[in-house]
Parts: sequence; C-alpha cells; structure tokens
Amino acid sequence: MTDKSDSDTWGEIPGSFKDVMLHEYHFFDLENPDEVIEGGVPVLTEKNGYIYQEFDQFIKIDYSEEDGHDKALVHYFLKEWLERTEHTVWRNRTSSQDKITTVNLGSFGVWWNAKHTPPEGIALSALYQLACGLNHDLALNVYAQFIRSLITNYDVAYESIYRDADLTEEQSHALWEDPNYGMNSTYSLQVWIEAVEQNLQNGSFVWPTPVTGAVKTLVDYFGLSKKQFSDMMNNGLPAGNTTFMTYYDIAVEALHNQYGCEGDKCDPFYLGALQWSKSAVTYSPPGGVSQGLSITLSNSTTMGYPEMYYFYNQTYVHKKYPGVEFTVEDYKTLFDYDHVTGWPKYTNYSLLDKGHMDHFFELGRNFDFEQMTSDFNLSSEAKARVLWDYVNTIVAITGLQNCTDQEIYNKDNRGLANEVSLGTFGSQGFIGLLLQLEKDLPLLLTSAYDYVELVETQGKNCYYFVEQTLPNKTDICIKLNWTDYTSLAMWIQPYWDGKDSKSWELFKDVSELTESQMEDLYSGELAASFAKLDLSLKQHYNCTNTGNRCWGLHLAKKQLGQSYVTLNMPSSLSSLGLRNVSSVYYLPGMNQSLIAEPEYPVYAKKKNLTHQTLTEDQIARMFNYDHLLGGSPLQSFFVKIFHNDLEALEKEYLVEDPVAFADYIRYVVDKFVFGGLFKTKTVEELLFTEYDQMIATIVNTNPLMGGDPSQDPTSTRLGKNQTQYQWEYVPLKYRHALNTGQIDMTQVRWYRIFNGAPYINILKKAYKGQGEHGPMIEWTNYNPWAEEVQVEGGDTWNFQPDITEDSSIRFFLKEAGLTMNGKYGGRHERRGFNCYRFYIDPEVLNNATVDPSKGKFYQFGPVGVVNQSNVMGAPLFGSKPYFLDGDSQLYDNVKFTKLELADPSEYDSYFDIEHYAGGVFYVIEQLQYNAYLQPDALYPYLGQQKYQETGYQTYMPSFFMAKTEEFSQEIVDDKFGAIKTAEGIKVAIQVIGYTLGGILLIALVLYQFKLRRDRKMVESEASRIDASALVPEE
Repeated sequence: MTDKSDSDTWGEIPGSFKDVMLHEYHFFDLENPDEVIEGGVPVLTEKNGYIYQEFDQFIKIDYSEEDGHDKALVHYFLKEWLERTEHTVWRNRTSSQDKITTVNLGSFGVWWNAKHTPPEGIALSALYQLACGLNHDLALNVYAQFIRSLITNYDVAYESIYRDADLTEEQSHALWEDPNYGMNSTYSLQVWIEAVEQNLQNGSFVWPTPVTGAVKTLVDYFGLSKKQFSDMMNNGLPAGNTTFMTYYDIAVEALHNQYGCEGDKCDPFYLGALQWSKSAVTYSPPGGVSQGLSITLSNSTTMGYPEMYYFYNQTYVHKKYPGVEFTVEDYKTLFDYDHVTGWPKYTNYSLLDKGHMDHFFELGRNFDFEQMTSDFNLSSEAKARVLWDYVNTIVAITGLQNCTDQEIYNKDNRGLANEVSLGTFGSQGFIGLLLQLEKDLPLLLTSAYDYVELVETQGKNCYYFVEQTLPNKTDICIKLNWTDYTSLAMWIQPYWDGKDSKSWELFKDVSELTESQMEDLYSGELAASFAKLDLSLKQHYNCTNTGNRCWGLHLAKKQLGQSYVTLNMPSSLSSLGLRNVSSVYYLPGMNQSLIAEPEYPVYAKKKNLTHQTLTEDQIARMFNYDHLLGGSPLQSFFVKIFHNDLEALEKEYLVEDPVAFADYIRYVVDKFVFGGLFKTKTVEELLFTEYDQMIATIVNTNPLMGGDPSQDPTSTRLGKNQTQYQWEYVPLKYRHALNTGQIDMTQVRWYRIFNGAPYINILKKAYKGQGEHGPMIEWTNYNPWAEEVQVEGGDTWNFQPDITEDSSIRFFLKEAGLTMNGKYGGRHERRGFNCYRFYIDPEVLNNATVDPSKGKFYQFGPVGVVNQSNVMGAPLFGSKPYFLDGDSQLYDNVKFTKLELADPSEYDSYFDIEHYAGGVFYVIEQLQYNAYLQPDALYPYLGQQKYQETGYQTYMPSFFMAKTEEFSQEIVDDKFGAIKTAEGIKVAIQVIGYTLGGILLIALVLYQFKLRRDRKMVESEASRIDASALVPEE
C-alpha cells in the first residue's frame, strides 16, 4: 500500500492533497550594534511578512522488513525547498532587499568553535607551529649567528661585501646599521640568508626573475640595483673575492661538519629533528656559545618543553619511564608534512594530520597504548606513553600557556581556548591589515601624486610619454589612457615590480607590446619621471630607508598607529578631492576593502581615550612578531589581561592603559577578521544567497592551522533550497526511516532512524585528514547532546488515529534536534470537523535545575530557552517567539520597539488534529532563535548592563519562523468527507489510500471503529454523523 507510485499522496507537499505549507520569517533588526558590543541592551525592531511556500519530497524511497512485516519501515531522504507562489502574498512595502542588522552567524559560529577547540585541535596547531620553528627558523637562526660571528663589525662587512659592489657610503652604512634589515643584527641577517636560500642553484646565488621574496624586499628597501645586489652575493666579481656567499658557504660547511649531515648541506628538517630528539643544535652550535637544551631558553615567545629530549630529561617522565629514547627518524615520522606547501600530506604515522591526531587522542584517553605503539610505529609501549605525556604537556603549557583549570578558564563554558584563539586571530588580523596597507596605500598615493604632477602640473599625459620611446604605439593610450589617477596605477605597478612580474605581464598583454617595447617604455623618460616623483613623495613622508621610495611597511605601521599618512597628504592632491582625513577608510579605492576605520587614533578618539595616538617607540615595540604580530605573544597579552596583570603589560607594550589597548585589539579582530559580530544583510542574503566569507576563509586555511575544507560557506543560509543533486552523493545509509504503522498504528509516521542512526544526530561533512588523493571529507553522524538520545516521535504530518484529549502526542522537531510533547488545549472546529488542539508542552523549555534530565541537552540557562549551540554550530538558543512560557527576565533583557507585536501570548505553536484519522487539519509551528551574548576574551562586555542589574545573561532574538499548514475545504471534503459516514469509511480505503503525508491507511480508522463499537459511537453504518458527534464523550 506504500507503493512508490503513490508517494505524491504520502510523501510530498503539496502532493495530491494540494497542501499549502507556508513559512513566514520574522527578523529582529538590531538598532544599536555598537552599544551591544559595549554591553548595552539590544534594541530590536521586528520586520516581518517574508512569506514563502514550502515544498517537500521523499526521495530515494525504500522499505525494510521487521517482525514479519515487509514494509514496517520506509526509508527516504527528505528534499525541502521554498518558493514564492500565488499563495505567498507580500505587503507592498516588503521586499527581499530589505536590510536586517543581526548576528553575523558565520563568524559567530567560527569564534564559538575556536574558543571551544578541543585538546587535539590545540595539539595539532601547537605541534605544527613548533615543527615550522624547528624546521625553518632554527636553521636560519644558527646560520645567522655563525655568519654574524664571522662578520665582526662594519669594517669587515665593508671590506668583504660592500666595497666592490659600487655602493654609496650611505648605502653601505645602512646595509650594516639599519634597524630593520641591517646585517649588524642576527635577527635581520636571517632575511639576507633567506634571500640566498630562495635563489640557490648548484650552490650559487642566481638573480631571480621576476624579483620576488626576500630579494625584492631588500632591493626595494635599500634601493639596490641588480648588479649591486649580485655583486654583494657572488656574481660578476673575480674568483677569490670575498662576498656574502663566502660567509654563507663557510657556515654551510661548519654546520655540515658539526652535525654530520648527509649531502653537501644540512637539511633544515634534519636539524629540526636533531634538536627535537637530542637538543643538539642549541646545546652545541658551530663556533658559538651553547644556548642550552631548548629553544625556549633564548626565545621568550615559546613556552614549555618543545623538544622531546628537553621534556624527557627535565621532567619526572624520565623516572617514570626510564630508558626511553627518541631518534631523528622518530621526528621525521611523527612530524611529517609537505615542506613545500606547509600543508598536511598523506602519511601513515604523522601526528600532523587531523585524522591521525584525533585517533591518537582517542587511544590515549582509552589508555590503549599497545594500539598506539602499533598505529604510530613506535618501538615500545613506554615510548607511546612518553609521547602521550609530551603531547598533553604541549597542549597545556605551550598551547594554553598553563591556562588549563576548567573552573577558572572555562567558567560558565566561556571556552578554554579563548586566549589562544584570540592570539591567533588577533595576530593574523594585524598582519593582514599591515600587508594590505603596505600594498595598497603607497600605490594609491603615488598614482594620485604622479597624476597631479605629470598631467595637471606638467601637462604630460600618456601620449606624451609613449611618443618619446614608442612613437608608433600611441594607440595603447586608447586602452590605457590616463583618464584619472586610478588608471595611472596600472602603469606604475610594472615599473615597481619589474620585468617578468605579474603586473609587467598584465600590462604587456593589455597593451599588446613586445618584451623589447616594454623595456624601451620603462627605460626612458617615463621611468625617470616615476623615479623622481617616488623620491619626492618619500621625502614628503620623511621615510628613512635608503631606497628611492618609501618602505610600504613603514607607512602602514605609521598609518595604523598615528593616521600619519592620511593626516599629511601632499597639498597638491586637493585638486583631486584628496585632503587630510583620519583614516584610509575615507579614501576612494581603499574603503571598498575595509568595513571600518582600522587606525588606533580614530578608535581612541571615538572612545574618548586620554592618549589618542601611538608614539614612535610604541609603534616600534608593538608591530613585530614578539608582540602584536605573534600569536603566542598576543595570547600572553590576553592571559595577563585575564589575570589583571596590568603592570607587566604597561612595561611590555609601553602603554599606560592596557585594558583600553586590549579593547582596540578586540576591535581589530571583530571588524577585520570576523567582519563584525553584527552585520547588515538583505533578507535575500539571510535566507538564500549568502556566501559567508569567514567560513570560506576557514575552508581555504591550512588544516594544521585550524582550517577545515569540509565546511560549507552557504551553511549560514536560513532558508531551505535543497536540490536533487545535493542528495546524489550522500550514502543511502544516512536516510531517515519512519514507522509505516504496519506493526503499531499508535506510532504511525514515528521516526525510528534519523540520518541513518537510531539516536538524535546532525548529519554533516567532516574532514578526516589527508588521504592518498587529497583531503578526506566524509559524511558523519554528530551527536549534539551529552549522551545518545533515542529519536522518537512523529514528523508532524500526521498523528495516530483515535485522538482524544488524553492522547500522547509526541513529535520530533528535526530543526531543533529535540522530541517534544503535545499538551491538550481544547477542541476547535476546522473545516466542519471538531478537532483536538495540542500545544507544544512548555516542559521542553525547562532547564536542568527544574528538570535534571535536561542536563543531557545542556540546558543550564534560564527556563524558556533550549540550547541549540551544537545543533546550529553557533551559540544560538531556541525559544517560543518573544520568550513565551519563559522566564520573564529573558523578555526584559532586550528592548522591543514595536510593542504591538511583542505580546508573547500571540505566538504559541499548536496542532489541530482530526479525531479518527489523526490528520493534522491545521498546524502552526513557531520557533525563535536567539544569540547568546556570552562575555568572553573577545567580547568581554556583552550583556553586562543587564547582567549587573539582574544577574541574567542576555539572549538576543535574531529571527523566528512561523510555519503554517491548513487543509483547504475542498481537500477536506474530498479526502475526509467520507469519514462522516460509517459506510463511507469502508469506501475511503479506496478513495484516500493514505492520509496527508502519512503512511497511515484509512483502514486504521475502520479498525478504531471496531474497537469502539461497544461504546456505540456509531449507531448504524448507514447513519450520517455530524462533526460534533465525532468528539468522544466526556
């Protein structure tokens, strides 16, 4: 009877019943987002009338046998989508382009998940960063220290490196003394070594084409020509001359001899392995003074016991498990990854793989060290135990910086990884801003300045310069004319980047010039004019680097700290409308990539801070990898903020008010990493078209740094628009299954299996690590609750027959991942039938204090909200609209502007169910989602005004959806009218087949009549019965 050919009756909406199910979305527009960030009360304006029709279809239908019944369960995927139809009437002023300011769901979820990163996630990132340091930074540091010991002073550097390179005296002194890239410093000397190693061929330095990387940085900064730089290295000079490569080669040989490396040169990965397993590199550097057994002894930004040798010998572990030794090969096996891309690769044993790390922690938590020994290719079980202790120490000390006490650092579920995540996001935020300003700000300024000077002042345009060198190619000015200063940027960038660069090739393609013509164009008067104006602009901004133009990073730092660049615009730019402003946000061309002002002075002025600009010393101290640009140092900053250790921060960051400066850092993270906790979007975006940029960033981030390629940037869309294609590659084992009623008619259409499992779960894609052919992304069942909760209850399309006021109405609301009960609420007439109304029982809103069983659903908040954080992937809580049946303080903690709409009693959910067949003649389901404004390290003030007044945290309404469905009179008469005659009930078996959405046979209704005939509800099979007679006697 449940033949697939009849699925339009029992498995589709509208289906043959022509059922109309409507969704109306009610959004709460946040009027004061900035005040809420600072702890204020949310002011919310409801915007509604966004109505869509729901369409449902059971697909990939199949059946399974149980207890001798061949079709006891029906298995299916449910495809759902929304459309605007003739049934969805919108008000004239309601539009899908209406704008709503509400919680930015993608970023809200990313931050929530980050601050709740489990230990295995922290271990993965911490060990990867450690490996990068050992495999890259350690070798650079050793080379730099050794070379610096050979180049003892300026005179040595001049005689051996600078003298024969045709450098000016100013350049020579700068090359030695410059605080950023001078060879006098071991730290900056590493950049010179990188310039060599990035361009080595057969042991010799080769000039890169195009000029990129460290060479590009040094050449631009110091204003060096190709010949000058090459001569300092090794090219173009007679054999036997001492050059930088001479010292580099000596260092290579020294390290090779010291550590017994294979081949001609020590592999940095081998040096890292040697340090991890033996502490040999820092303990016995070539020609230098021992730095002890660990990199932590000379590096203040790394904490704990990063090397296994140091950990084993400096802790109790060597006494607990004596005689354990880790080797270079152990390191190479356990810390293997792609050294070119930095991403994980397919291996059998590496811990630097999410799947392997998850498995490692699973074995460790189960104390299955025998299996760990086998699965990770370890030589003994004792070795596995030491490795387990080591990794957990890395998590606790290096990763969490000793902030491991759950009662302190995870109080009220704030998230144990708050500070480490904020350190990571904060450092990346500042690095991103500086790189953006370094790239875009000089080009914008130069384009504008050159346009004014060349075109407006000197009257020299595109045609003028092309005629000087390429008189037969003036037609390129048609495509590339200098119509305004922005168009001039395309000419300046190739000049800066040089031959074979991307900008050079792009200009060549657009202009259709040959390579020789390009060289002619950029070697004539045009290049001379650009060079002269670059120098003039550099002098205007008092840039101290010796190159011909300003060091972009210098301008970027000064702009962030002082608004220096935009407050000192060349006066000539006023003709273009470019005058002094406080932020790059107000410059045309820059504001398109920024959502707010990034500069500290603008922020400080808005907050009315005492000190509204950063000094030169503060800028120099803060904007480096030991402070704002380093994840671990910035994490340490916020750990000190948590402990109120302000005196230490005053000294370390040279600030008088560390708390205020912490707020600026949070502002940068909120605006320029997450795009704002609250964001304005259109209704169309919220429901159907949003592509979340934060989640897209996570998708494309290295999984070893918290990336997840399984995430979906469209997952934040609130509307349902599924397609058949979406289900094509989901394994059939993940289908739902409903009871057909063959075994127990009281559980007809009850869920037996949800997403392929008998317990409540979320079906989602998960990244399982690297496979042989790339990332392994698999469908998986995720349990959102503290224990497995059996799925039960109907799907609300139909209930069991013979409904009375004492009937048990249970239904599974899949959107919430909860089974709910119906509470009888009287009888109501629908389409000539007297139906039983059941409301959603308020007991589902109880918290664990009232009902301890709610603890497994993490309902530890006020009565009236259900925790949906694990269901939604963000700290959202469900409730009835306007907190109906909830603690009154939930309502009082926010301010609604449209009080005529804010009456909770108008928003209950209920079902009007027909007595005999259990058909749902009318239903309205209303579920509201609320953002939990929980204070944490990033947003410490959320909800604080009300919390201080009432002791309650704030749950801010984001939206609610009212889903309604009602049978038309025509359908009721056609499909259910036969119930009004007992004889008709028999005939109805052929007429109806199944009730709406249900596999329930109308024959079950007849069976109910047989059970009740002794009660004489029907006097004769031929008699007509009016609607009221269908109601059982009291």
